[in-house]
Amino acid sequence: MDEITPIPGFEDYGATRDGRIFSRKKGLWRQLALHAKGKGGDYLKVKLYTTSCDYWQVAVHELIAITFIGPKPAAPKGTHMEVNHKDFDKRHNDVDNLEWLTSQGNHEHAVRGGRYDHLRRSDEQRRATRRAQEKRKRDRQRAARGCFLPRYNPRFGERGNQAKLTNQSVAYIRALGGLGVVSLSWIGCRFGVSKNTIWKILHGVKWSRVT
Repeated sequence: MDEITPIPGFEDYGATRDGRIFSRKKGLWRQLALHAKGKGGDYLKVKLYTTSCDYWQVAVHELIAITFIGPKPAAPKGTHMEVNHKDFDKRHNDVDNLEWLTSQGNHEHAVRGGRYDHLRRSDEQRRATRRAQEKRKRDRQRAARGCFLPRYNPRFGERGNQAKLTNQSVAYIRALGGLGVVSLSWIGCRFGVSKNTIWKILHGVKWSRVT
């Protein structure tokens, strides 16, 4: 068993180099249960009691760092110091897996390890994504204004190969929608199409040639 070393600032508590936390408030050292509840749920935490009722909830990796690596170093201006997990496993709190880094250094380490692969996308990929998002936004705005022009298709309406509706049913859908007493979902279920299709019919995006 690794030697238990008292934790600075919490003399009734101790830690081992492999990441376990102990208490001797009742005499002998006993191992404490760790949990990952609350804020920062990926990290293991432990409750350190100052009185019978008051306690500190502290991240285990920080306790191991201050006990075996040393106090938190002073941070350069504009940043702060953090404990970094070298192997990216947030619950592997062995002292050999921990180190003090600035917040920027911690982030750069995560990026190098592939933790933020989406940040490595090329500029062209980001531009393509932005263009697609802007196009979808413009289409929604045009549809809301009633000026969405459907593509020309000589086999439009009920003559289309995949048409589920007829001209008569579209007219009936518009009549129901105009009443405003039933939902789009109910109309779609009645005619075997989606709510989105009903919305497009009512706003002239689909079946616009049927009056």
